[in-house]
Parts: sequence; structure tokens; C-alpha cells
Amino acid sequence: MDADYGWAVGRLGTILHTVNGGDQWDEQESGAEVTLEKVSFVDTLRGWTVGDSGVILHTQDGGKSWLGQESGTSQKLYDVAFTDTSKGWIIGKGGIILHTGSGGREWLPQPSGTKCDLLGVCFKDIWNGWVVGDSGTILYTQDGGERWEKQESRTEVMLWDVSFLDSLSGWTVGDSGVILHTEDGGEEWFKEEAGTRSRLEAVTMIDEDNGWAVGSKATILRYTGPTYAEPHWASEVLPRSYWLEQNYPNPFNSTTTIPYRLSTFSSRQSAVTLKVYNVLGQLVETLVDDRQRSGTYRVTWDASSFSSSIYFYRLQAGDFVETRRMVLIR
Repeated sequence: MDADYGWAVGRLGTILHTVNGGDQWDEQESGAEVTLEKVSFVDTLRGWTVGDSGVILHTQDGGKSWLGQESGTSQKLYDVAFTDTSKGWIIGKGGIILHTGSGGREWLPQPSGTKCDLLGVCFKDIWNGWVVGDSGTILYTQDGGERWEKQESRTEVMLWDVSFLDSLSGWTVGDSGVILHTEDGGEEWFKEEAGTRSRLEAVTMIDEDNGWAVGSKATILRYTGPTYAEPHWASEVLPRSYWLEQNYPNPFNSTTTIPYRLSTFSSRQSAVTLKVYNVLGQLVETLVDDRQRSGTYRVTWDASSFSSSIYFYRLQAGDFVETRRMVLIR
């Protein structure tokens, strides 16, 4: 894997793929209608995704085709992790842990010792792995999952994800802005200050000084290493997916250009309208009423038949709505 390739999954079997570091995302056909929860790739060709109703999908061609694998359960599966092309683990509802040593041709259950929902899994090699879940559950194995032992988290909140740099240094995140960190493989977990009460659903650590946690309400936290011996997590602003720019020139005489940007996250078309209203709120002209793909657009409004006044232009794309003002001077 490298910085260019990536996959994202979601509702109704959605699988998106990028080959340019996220500048553009294209949809892949999964053949599934259920929600897909997580995805894991070991290289640019071979990957797995899991979701509702025990669904497991596998690709060997970078997602051009996805084929189902038999999970042996109809329970919701939350996360999947592979250490190589053969060995992988899946965790899910009701304490489910599945393991394969054959790239998914056969998935076998492993005893977790819990009935709590398990939501996140991380393996750093074929022996050492961690699983987190409901009620502050943290499980650890040092024999590839033959035996799972409970670790003390000192919290009762739901833990959603876990990320380890090596066999010692790791983080887990969960509800109410909880971030826990260990430096000894989980023998002791310590709480770090997140600066938020939002649910944190995913965490990825690049090294000891760089990592991210994301969650509800568009929360993005970046870890930049200890500051004065204290761990430092800080909020980052989520870039907007849609944007309506100010028209130019403004004020204008006769014609003006209105730029806007649509989401670059998906190759799907969005229903888009761009309309002009007078100061009484009356519609005077519809400039755009179409389905458009992601990208940047510029629309010219010829106002030569309209009188000098203040006008308002309104962009609607999906749930996004924004209005700006412009001035026509004749």
C-alpha cells in the first residue's frame, strides 16, 4: 500500500476507491445491499470488507470485482484486520471473533469469552492482537487468537476502534470523547484528554508523534505528540464538500459569473439547482436544474434584461443549501 490508494465503505453496499490520495473517489460495484462497516487491504489488489448480516466480501483485483465469503453467521460484523494475504480476523456483534488462515476460504470462530459487541480489531503480527468493544471491553491475544484475555480499561463506555504502532504502544477511542493510551501492550491503559465529548469512532496512528481520531458531529482530532510531557490532541476543521463562491464581478453590469463546487468524495451525480431571486424573494431565473458530478463549475448569468437592484442566488445540492447576494448596476 501507499499514500495514493484507498477504499471507503458505507450504507447500501457502497464501496469507494481512490488512486490519487483522495482527490477523486470512484464507486465500485459490491453486489451487496447491506451496510458495510470496515475494509482492510494488504496490498493494492487484495482486500476484505465486512458488514450487516454476516456479510464478508473479498477482492483480488483492487475492487474491480468483489466476491462473497462464507462467515457462518448472520450477526453484524464490525471490523476486519489482515496481517498478510492468508491470516485475518473479523469481530462482531455478541462477542464474535472469526479467524482465517486461508485468505478467507474458511472462517472459524475463536472463543472471545464475552457477549459484548466487539467493534474494533488490530493485529501487528500473526500473534499479537487487540479487540475493543462495548462496556469498555479490551481483549488481548499473544497466540493469534487461540486465547483472548481481558485487559482493564477503567471505563464503561463503548470503545469503537484501536490502533497500535507496535506490540507495546497503542490507542483506543470511544464514546464521550474517550481516548486511552498504553505503552506496555495494554497491561495499563491511561486516559488522554481529547477536548471533546463527541463519540470517537476511528483512530489511526502513523508514529509516536502523528495520528488522527474521527467521530460524530464531523469531529477530527490530530495527535502531534506530547506537549510539556502531556499528550496533545487538537481539533481540525473538516473541509466542506460543497461550496458556493461569490460571483464576479460584483457589482456588475449585464453579466456575472457564479462559481460553485460539488463534493469530490463520490463519482455519483447530485441533483443541483442554482436559482436567482429578487429582493421580494421572487424567482427571476433558474440557471441550473440538472444532475451533476463532483467538480468545480462556473455559470454565467446574463442580466441584461433585468433592472438595477440587489439579487440573491441560491445553490441547492442534496442537503446543502447556500445563498449569496449580488448587485446589478445598469
